Amino acid sequence: MRWLEGVGGHDEEIRYALQRASTTFVPIVRPAIRYHYSLWEESRGRIAVARTILKALTIKMPQLISTYVYLAHLERRVRGLEAGIQSLKDSIASVDSDIYTSGALVAEWARMVWRVKGDIAGTRKVFEDHAEQYLDSKYFWINYFKFELEQPLEDDTEVTHQLITTVFKQITERARLPPLTIRDITEEYMHYLLERRSDGVPMYIKLDRETNGPFIVQTQRKRRLAEDGNVDSVNKRIRLSNGHPGVEVDEEALKTNKLDGVFEKYYAEQGEAVPASNGPAR
Repeated sequence: MRWLEGVGGHDEEIRYALQRASTTFVPIVRPAIRYHYSLWEESRGRIAVARTILKALTIKMPQLISTYVYLAHLERRVRGLEAGIQSLKDSIASVDSDIYTSGALVAEWARMVWRVKGDIAGTRKVFEDHAEQYLDSKYFWINYFKFELEQPLEDDTEVTHQLITTVFKQITERARLPPLTIRDITEEYMHYLLERRSDGVPMYIKLDRETNGPFIVQTQRKRRLAEDGNVDSVNKRIRLSNGHPGVEVDEEALKTNKLDGVFEKYYAEQGEAVPASNGPAR
């Protein structure tokens, strides 16, 4: 196809090749050829055909975020920035029941306002207005955090630091994201503290403990696991898990092999009957 494009004068052959690839040879779960087909038709001025190709993909694969993005940028190139933004808003409304897809599309809406329009305040408002709604959206929070990280320094550097830190705290304290995602974002924030702050080392050390230390010292993670936010309740659950019920054992009794009542207490706390003794082990 690219060879035919280079030779020139073979538009119908190229169109036939793209149609055959899109409808026969390449499964729909590999949409790149369909995106290229849409772009090629757009380059020939057949905007309606290009739009139809992308809209057909949104029907067949409604959770494929990249298709909505391609469609929005098609509208932006043809009809202007506001039309592109409106396309994303319409897509968000169409997948409103899918919090993960719509959260990603809100992030793309904010990105378009930022990258194309250059409106930093408008971008921040899009993120802030939707933060409560998309606490479960990894795509939303990663893009929100990266947006704040990439902003130029204000005259008062504390303003920039406060904006970045506020988003970081929302991610680690309120957003419901996978632990590995929180870990990756925390490491990005730690790099920021070392490379762009002069007073960030104490916080870096604290976050290093929280991120790379054993679970027993990960206070923030334990607080997220606690239903009441009380770290002590999680520590108690740790003692009661993994086959160890937290039965207190007298060290002196352990040394002298005098553990009368310990096993009975163990089975009682487990709600089990004490097994009959079979005599001393041989």
